[in-house]
Amino acid sequence: MKNYLFLLSILLLVSSCKDKYTYGESITPSGYEYTVHTKGSGEKAKKGDFVKFSFEVIGSDSVSIQKSDSPENYPVVQIPMDDTEQAANPVMDVFLGAMVGDSMTVWMPIDSMPQPNPAFANLTYLKYVMTIKSITDETAFKAEEEAKKVEAAALAQVLQAKETEIAELVKITLFDYKKGKIKPEVTETGLKYFVHKQGTGEAARIGENVSVNYYGILASDGSMFDNSYKRGQPITFAVGKGAVIPGWDEALLMLPKGSEATLFIPSDLAYGAADRPGIPGGSELVFHVVVE
Repeated sequence: MKNYLFLLSILLLVSSCKDKYTYGESITPSGYEYTVHTKGSGEKAKKGDFVKFSFEVIGSDSVSIQKSDSPENYPVVQIPMDDTEQAANPVMDVFLGAMVGDSMTVWMPIDSMPQPNPAFANLTYLKYVMTIKSITDETAFKAEEEAKKVEAAALAQVLQAKETEIAELVKITLFDYKKGKIKPEVTETGLKYFVHKQGTGEAARIGENVSVNYYGILASDGSMFDNSYKRGQPITFAVGKGAVIPGWDEALLMLPKGSEATLFIPSDLAYGAADRPGIPGGSELVFHVVVE
């Protein structure tokens, strides 16, 4: 699965720009233009602090490319202690001295990227809209991370204990599907899905991050090829952006948070004719999914 911070990493790695441009109201020390929309409050971020923030990447065509605006998926960066540790970059420029609640936009011209993604060929810039959610010193941050590890380990045990139960449920669902005992919904693309439990939350929009627990089997013989229960953690990704197979992208834009469903995905919405580990080419796939 693709790293949802891929576009953010571009901003963190680039440290110089080629041409002058006029977008923002101010210029960072590394030469990028930015605008501060709102000012927050509290102590200012210092070198060595960890900054947690939400962001959205918008192209010059005004299309949202990627976003992370849910608390469980906020990225975190540490402001370097020493300016010589890495090349200056616009994120650190605007985060140093900022406060919780600050929101700002940084403009990244495509021609300032050393190896721009071909998908950006028709764009002149990317616009990073960010809001600072928390500022934590190193000691407190490490304590928080350790607490998260303990919590994650406990969750992993719960999920791993469910693997056998979910495997049996998927087996029964596939049997009922083949016998015509259940009638899944069918979309125009050929995706079939059967909702076991309708969630009460909102369905994710394109570019938003979703977390999903899943159990995947082949429709042909019911053999399992992958599942998140064995690993003990859900998968998180930006939906509708090609980070997963097309059948997943389509289904997870329809399923509200809290939903439990079985997806019957034809090969053209999965991996097509290509062989994958445990998945012969042309296979119809069955996934039991829970939108967390």
